Amino acid sequence: MARHTPPVRQTDLEAATGIPQSTVSRLLKPTQPMTLDQFESICSALDVDPCLLLHSAREVVEEHISDRKRSHEDHPEQRRAEPSG
Repeated sequence: MARHTPPVRQTDLEAATGIPQSTVSRLLKPTQPMTLDQFESICSALDVDPCLLLHSAREVVEEHISDRKRSHEDHPEQRRAEPSG
């Protein structure tokens, strides 16, 4: 039987890291950069190894890039025309 971990609330992260909830909310958006200190604090609060998290993220990004390349090879008409210059 798989162990179910309840979701972590932003207020829980605020209490564990000292990062205000409003900042945590912004940091969880994919376009919002975070400082290394914020990243380490959140990883620590979640009991996640920062190196493993970054490694996993890199694998996801590389897979996404590979999938996009394959899609463009399968459907060359979807490529945007390169600007001449």
